[in-house]
Amino acid sequence: MDRLSASLRQCAECGDWDALAAADAATAALLRGRPAAGVGDAAALSRLRAAHAHAQRRCAEATAAAGQRLLEVARRRDAARGYAALDAGEEA
Repeated sequence: MDRLSASLRQCAECGDWDALAAADAATAALLRGRPAAGVGDAAALSRLRAAHAHAQRRCAEATAAAGQRLLEVARRRDAARGYAALDAGEEA
């Protein structure tokens, strides 16, 4: 579980979303295949949950940043179209 925790954190920090999806799938498979966590697993499971929560936050941040970039691209495109329309009107 500690390796998966480390993998989740590393993938989230470097923005490797494909590797993060694979680590998340491996985490789900591990948890599906395990019997109820014993006392010795509690600390490792807690670290895994924390790493997963961290990865979720990073995904949300990356999604918001991508949305901001798309909005900026759309604004620039609209401005370019507006200038082109003005130029076309002046030439007529």
